[in-house]
Amino acid sequence: MAKQTSILTFTGRLGELTGFRRNGKHYFRNRPDGIRHTPNMKRAAQRFGQASRTGAFIRKALGIRGDGGHVNRVTRLLIPSAGVDLNTLIGLQFNKSKRTSSHFSKLPVPGNNGVLRIPAQAFPKGIRHLSIKLIAVRIDLQSRKVIGSNTAEINIDTSQKFEGAELCACVPGTGTLITTLCVNDSAVVIAVEETQAVCRRPVESCYVYDNVPAMPLIVLLE
Repeated sequence: MAKQTSILTFTGRLGELTGFRRNGKHYFRNRPDGIRHTPNMKRAAQRFGQASRTGAFIRKALGIRGDGGHVNRVTRLLIPSAGVDLNTLIGLQFNKSKRTSSHFSKLPVPGNNGVLRIPAQAFPKGIRHLSIKLIAVRIDLQSRKVIGSNTAEINIDTSQKFEGAELCACVPGTGTLITTLCVNDSAVVIAVEETQAVCRRPVESCYVYDNVPAMPLIVLLE
């Protein structure tokens, strides 16, 4: 590092020199040939790149809008496994300031192959209406392809007695099944399964009690 003593000073690159200012004085130094990456730095960069690409694929497959910070949260959860272990996504909140659990006095219970059971309950005060959507997406992580997806929805008037409901969004095929619960403007990943499912028709109506105003739902049985 050398001090600039001429009348005309500069900052930035000038040929093989880099000018900069520090404590009100101007200096310059030789431009480095390049950044030396250690093996650990290279491995960390590879893990980050793989996690980032996997995270982008999953976010697109789910199609859920988050609070913006969910992009970094997804990547951060996937970095340790370089995007291979998707179980780390369980519990991921897409809107950190609006958690899905705050809408229930008794938490829904996820089952296998895109099933969700909502226990009978009195909902917390201040919640007048719940729009609940269960989204299940089956993916092939190796080829990064979406095999299929399914949704089940229910609208609940919390002023009425609620005796419980069961939703099912089964997706046939083999691969990784990611199930997400959306409640009003919040969403959370509730299950990640490596399963093979056969969903056949004819189908039964989703089990929703009579005093729960709800949209027509379909259960796809294994």
